[in-house]
Amino acid sequence: MVNRVKPPKNPVQRQVTEWTQVLSQQDTQGHLDLFDLKTHPQPLNTYLDQLAQQSPVSHPNRFKTTEKQLAYWLNAYNTLALKLIIDAAPVNDLKDIPGFFSIRRYILGGIKMSLSDIQTLLARQYPSKPYLVFALSDFSHRTPAPVQLKASDLQKQLKQLADKTLQQPGAVTLEDGCGPIHVPHFLSELTETNRTETILSLLNIHAPPRIRGDLYRECNWQILFDKPDTRIRQSL
Repeated sequence: MVNRVKPPKNPVQRQVTEWTQVLSQQDTQGHLDLFDLKTHPQPLNTYLDQLAQQSPVSHPNRFKTTEKQLAYWLNAYNTLALKLIIDAAPVNDLKDIPGFFSIRRYILGGIKMSLSDIQTLLARQYPSKPYLVFALSDFSHRTPAPVQLKASDLQKQLKQLADKTLQQPGAVTLEDGCGPIHVPHFLSELTETNRTETILSLLNIHAPPRIRGDLYRECNWQILFDKPDTRIRQSL
């Protein structure tokens, strides 16, 4: 008698393997070989098929914790972004992909959703979680490079992403005295309510030590967002 291994009841349990396989192809700068991914699409397509089967909306009993819900949506966002880019390849800039954020092309838990739909869902259901912006990647130089997000380590991963992003040379700059603070453009996607205070709080924890020291001054700080660099992270 042959012992058959039963597949997991929850397809989400299998997702780590395929998505990790895709992300493992990134170089140290977060660049991917789009031609290779387009030529060998099986891992990404398998992962998309699994995301399509169930989501926190379609199967809430399988996503009972906030961490499981967030890990799903964040990984789904990054996967859809990459799939949109691969389908449009060869392409060098997000601006060259019509409807990149708004088009509803792929299914999540039985529902067609766009990148904007996921952003709206996250903003409405998790308004007090500013660290999420560090995990949303559109695979351009505008946003951080993506990582495989796991519910069990999510909070730690989000803080590590904030550290890595804000401590990169030139990511955060402060003009002399109480001059404006220049920050990455993707932080403009934080909820407008108390956005300046939220960014200052993040900088006080995750910015380079010199910046953190300057923030103790009593100033009326102004936040300026850098010009977005929408060139796609790809190996040339």
